Amino acid sequence: MTRRSPPGFNLIELLVVIAVIGLLIALLLPAVQAAREAARRASCTNNLKQLGLAFLNYEAAHRTFPPGAVHAVFPGPLVSGASTSFGPSFNVLLLPFLENQALYDRLNLAGQSPGRSDEMPITSSGYLNGRESVKHGTLPTLRCPSAYEDPRREPYEHKSNYFGVSGAYRGDPDVQDDDFNETRLDPTFVIICDYLSYGGHVSGGGVLIPNRSIRIKEIPDGTSHTLMLIEVADRRDWFNPTDDLGLGLGTWLGWMMGTRVPGYPGPGEHDNCIGGPTSLFNRPSEICTLVWNLSTVRHRPNDRSWLIRSGTGSGADGRANNPASSFHSDGANALTADGSVHLVRNDINFILLKQLATRDDGGVVQGF
Repeated sequence: MTRRSPPGFNLIELLVVIAVIGLLIALLLPAVQAAREAARRASCTNNLKQLGLAFLNYEAAHRTFPPGAVHAVFPGPLVSGASTSFGPSFNVLLLPFLENQALYDRLNLAGQSPGRSDEMPITSSGYLNGRESVKHGTLPTLRCPSAYEDPRREPYEHKSNYFGVSGAYRGDPDVQDDDFNETRLDPTFVIICDYLSYGGHVSGGGVLIPNRSIRIKEIPDGTSHTLMLIEVADRRDWFNPTDDLGLGLGTWLGWMMGTRVPGYPGPGEHDNCIGGPTSLFNRPSEICTLVWNLSTVRHRPNDRSWLIRSGTGSGADGRANNPASSFHSDGANALTADGSVHLVRNDINFILLKQLATRDDGGVVQGF
């Protein structure tokens, strides 16, 4: 008696099944990717909320917000004739309020360049602080999960995806700006740095400015209408997406880095402001090494027009005008001084964005 084999799929049926499975995968994959991005975006928002709470707790303890960046009075040898060296950024000052008191206690904020992790000699405060940072590991609160680039160039500390807002630049014909005005700008920075294709400008009109702490009473526009942090995460060259420009922090210098130059931009501060006459004639390289981890609003969110122009203050290292950028689809996240998080859309009105970056312009901001 012969046995008959059970019926199976013929070739056509098998191909149909494969096609159906492929179609289902094609339909589900974008949904899965969207769900993953939604989760990453929520984590990014939560990071900013934690940072906002840290700022408010710092203000409650000190009756002022931290300075955006500070210089160190200890001389540094890396620049000939420099009488100061690199101090820390606001990120370092927030550590005790981010549940990182132990790391803060291990850092030496006195001595030579406490904010620069590659400072020589290896006995300098900066070098030793850098080793402590690497030993501690990544600070997830400073990293947007959607940012794909390697956050660290070993053996130095990692970068932050959230920059302090130091204000906004006045009308700029190069970016088809309108009539926004700001007088608290570094007045001499452009003299040397345009020649060197840096061309950035630092404002003193925001909440996180170099070498000065801002109190809540100095924010008459209201803390809910004034930006504190913006997301700066997308570091790709959009004309060559495989090239990492190092937007904002193109070197190994990361979240600890502040500034080397004393003073802050503002009327009447010309002798002490960043890049002022003293550094202009005695230490010209300091003009072009301004601030790390801070941004003065000069470009629209996710703007890449600066890629084909020089003198835009964007691109790498301590340049002061890196735009808000992200891997989110429609804008970049931002934190206001009241601790709330908002999405700054790519198509936001540019004047509105500059008003939000300025603590006392008097503009009426209804929302964004």
